[in-house]
Amino acid sequence: TIGPVSSWNLIDWFGQPQLSYYSTKRADEPVHVMARMPFRSWGPGDTFRASVMTLSDRTFTDSARITARLLDRQMKPMVVKHWKVKVEGGQKSVPAGSNELAWAIPSDTPDSYFFLELTLTGRSGKCLSRQVYWQRALRALADPEARRKWQAGPVPEHVCTNGP
Repeated sequence: TIGPVSSWNLIDWFGQPQLSYYSTKRADEPVHVMARMPFRSWGPGDTFRASVMTLSDRTFTDSARITARLLDRQMKPMVVKHWKVKVEGGQKSVPAGSNELAWAIPSDTPDSYFFLELTLTGRSGKCLSRQVYWQRALRALADPEARRKWQAGPVPEHVCTNGP
């Protein structure tokens, strides 16, 4: 018998790429920009933090630039930061200076999403890698004690009733 296979999730019956095809393609790119964040849900009054870096399977070293943009629900930039980075073959590269992006979430923020967009461009200006992460701001995490409990370890995810 033939059962479901993962290729059906990548390319449909007519040979058209599906969304998962593009995600897989990006995950296999030779140079990759990424962020490490401790959480995906944040509370009003909290500080969003992300560490930004690149990974490279290339065998040569090249100079590049990372642009990090924190966007609100209307996709308007709230924070924009740029770093120069030396992308070295076969290793993780951290931008020169601080590689952390931080944003103090206003205490009056309603339940909503915000987005972190990272773009890595080469010397020629060509996009080498791009990643987008979606984050949530939850009123339920506005209380510092509730936030500490949430951030201390695995807890049930809050149900989201209004998406972007």
